[in-house]
This record gives sequence, C-alpha cells and structure tokens, in this order.
Amino acid sequence: MFFNPGYKRVLKLLRETQKKHLNYSFKPNTIIVTWFFLGLFPIAPGTIASLSVYPIYNFLIISSTSYEKIALGFFVLSLIFLSLGWFSISRFQAQTLIHDHQSIVIDEVVGQLLTFAISCKSLLKLGVALSPYFPYHDATTLAFFIGVIFFRFFDIKKPFFLKTIDKHMKGAFAVILDDVLAAIFAGVTITIIYQIYDHFFQYYI
Repeated sequence: MFFNPGYKRVLKLLRETQKKHLNYSFKPNTIIVTWFFLGLFPIAPGTIASLSVYPIYNFLIISSTSYEKIALGFFVLSLIFLSLGWFSISRFQAQTLIHDHQSIVIDEVVGQLLTFAISCKSLLKLGVALSPYFPYHDATTLAFFIGVIFFRFFDIKKPFFLKTIDKHMKGAFAVILDDVLAAIFAGVTITIIYQIYDHFFQYYI
C-alpha cells in the first residue's frame, strides 16, 4: 500500500529535515504566520509575539472612549487576525509539511488580543487597583502585562483538555484553537479575580 510504514518513516524524516532548513521568504502568508518574522526568535517566540501587540493595545486604550469600545476593538481585530492566520497557516503547512512549527506565532497574537477583549474592563480596573504597588508602571501598562502573563500561562501549561487538542487535532484551525481556548480561560480567570477583589478585598488591601 502507498501508506505503508516505510513511507511514513520517510515522510517523518522529510518533515524533520524541513524543520531545520525552512526557507522563509517575504511572501504575505509567511509574514503573517511569523508575525513579521518575530516567530524566528530563537527564545520564547510566542511570548515575544504576545508582547508585540502592545502598540495595538495602547492605541485602542488611547483612542476609545469606553470599556465597551475598547473590548469591541480587540474582538474585531482578533477575528480579523484569526481569519488571516487560518488561511496563512494552511498555506504554510502545505508548503512545509509541518503541523505547528515554533515560528508560527500568529495564533499567540490572536489569543492575546482575545484575552484583552474578554477581560477588558476587569483587566483595566485590576491594573488601576494594583498600580499603587507597582509605582514604576502606569495602570494600563500594568494591566497589559497582567493580561500577557495570564494568557501565556494557559497557553504554555495547556490545562484541562487544551493539551489533548494540541496533541491530537491537526490542521490550521487546530493550531489556533488551543490559543483561542487559552484566551478564554485567561480572560475569564482575570474577570473572576477582579470580581473577587472588588467584592471582598478592595477595602482591606
């Protein structure tokens, strides 16, 4: 048969070889997948991609007049990048025969923006509440780092069924799906933490 064990070993060897010799060009799908080549950083490319959304974060905070408009901006951008990422990752996978190469970081960008969209109001208020304890950071910057920390925790640790999705689901959408779910967990966790603080601890801390 065509799909015999020997063929599978050859295909696996081919993939391993391509992982070491990927040819990154200035094609649009490569730029999107690697988020302007930040995915090529040898150390923590996913975290670097998450941190790189700060200019977008800061622009939406400055230019919007309400929590709802800020959250809507994050949500719209996350949908746009999700669509672009889905298409670009599909092309990248077809070209490289690799499911989820470490240089693919557009999914971290989508997840980070979605985290901000879900927890926007609670996150910004939590930044204000904690800012007196971090005098060298303004409240919005502190909120940004809190959002990054929570999203990266859930994305890296992959608790509950996230690890199963990451291991067993294939395809471009699967690459993004675990980050979307990590964003939901992160956003909901931040919201719960702020609600607990607001109702029980703000007068005692």
